[in-house]
Amino acid sequence: MCFGLLLASCTSENPLQGIWVGIDEKGGSIEFKPNNKVVVDGISEREYTLSGNDLLIKWLSFNEEYKIEIRGKDTLLMTGLDSRRRYMREDAMGSKTERFALMIKKDIFKKTKTQVTSVTLREVDYEKVKDSVNFSVSSREKIKEGDKIYLGVIVMPNKAPMDIIVREGRSKDGLVAPLWEETFESMVKGMITESIKKICMKVEMKLVSGASYEGTATFEDSKTMNFTFDRMNGWLPKKDKASVQVFVEAYFLNRFGSHTVKSVNLESKDAASLSYTGVVEFSKGGKAAVSIDLTKSWLPLVPTDQATAELIAKYRITKDLSRMAQVVKATPTKSTGEYEVELKLDRLERNVRIVFNANQGWYPVNEVQNLSDVVKCQMSNGLESTFVEDVKLTKKTPTEYRGIAYFSSKDKKDIKVICEGQKFTWEIVKAANDKSFKSQLPPELQKELKNTEMLKKGGPRNLQK
Repeated sequence: MCFGLLLASCTSENPLQGIWVGIDEKGGSIEFKPNNKVVVDGISEREYTLSGNDLLIKWLSFNEEYKIEIRGKDTLLMTGLDSRRRYMREDAMGSKTERFALMIKKDIFKKTKTQVTSVTLREVDYEKVKDSVNFSVSSREKIKEGDKIYLGVIVMPNKAPMDIIVREGRSKDGLVAPLWEETFESMVKGMITESIKKICMKVEMKLVSGASYEGTATFEDSKTMNFTFDRMNGWLPKKDKASVQVFVEAYFLNRFGSHTVKSVNLESKDAASLSYTGVVEFSKGGKAAVSIDLTKSWLPLVPTDQATAELIAKYRITKDLSRMAQVVKATPTKSTGEYEVELKLDRLERNVRIVFNANQGWYPVNEVQNLSDVVKCQMSNGLESTFVEDVKLTKKTPTEYRGIAYFSSKDKKDIKVICEGQKFTWEIVKAANDKSFKSQLPPELQKELKNTEMLKKGGPRNLQK
């Protein structure tokens, strides 16, 4: 009776009008419109009547009866014959930008399993930003006069900040939801970051012709790199001194590990020259000469003398095996610029031996115990909650080995190792009756194998090679 008086004392405005979001385990939404229409979960429109606290929803030949109670104006309880639902008024769930930010975070995690650090949105006047923000034509065509538009920044660990444009839409549950997409500049920013593994914070671009652009990328350390971009062929740094220095620095950071390079200083003979020479200085001591001839390649070169090989080998192996490495000795081989290098690794009883070329990379010496130790380190590299405790190999041919990898999780995997000069590979062997090979691997090992596959991709834009 008291509740009936409460409703009667309200204005003639329908107290149910608006969108309510399900806050129980069933979720969903219910929208009461001013024309005695109700939309349940954004799917079907029905008719309803409200008399006191009695709610009747009509659906085809079916009627649903509920007792309703509104608590504190923003919480709706609907009690039916065999159900009791709880809703909250959508407007009471925080500002629209807050709700959209939360939805976008959940959307990204659902698609990528990546935890988003933050999402910030601000409402903008579309007419004022439409010429300065590049996004898809299909989305532009759906924006109508008066529509609310938001610009946003998504921050994720170890990635370039993602710039997005957001417009309002409806989820499948009928809720107001963000329809968002990454801006064109942001996608290019992500490409640059992924290619050189140096986080790009800002990209400015201008259309030159057709699908070709010129732009400037600004990085975390405030250094800038000019570049060209083509929608079909990707991006490349421009060949001015400052841009080439940033590119070469990123190359060495990728090759020898983050925070290993203190500085790169390059000079050219004259302004028209596309050949640069200079010095790369490492943060933990040591310098190496460096040269790059852009008429031939985008890959910088260092000298092939023994001192340079010993300096660079410890950085390269430390990164590739994730264990601090110290060079014990280096011995020249018959091939020019190539050395057999013995290294002491952290947390490994025996020294490992590799064949190393400062410009071309390395491979392990073909000896069973040496290969076992190298494979053990490589398989553990990147694993988080588990690691490889031991690898036991048996020689099948002069270049092929079979064995078992023993994980700290007590799991065991059959492995195959090939060591034929520069052709050095290892793989987990799929059993004949194993039809779900990858799903049986530890999750961390699946991640490591995926990373290993990515390292095989070539091209001047991938500096991990």
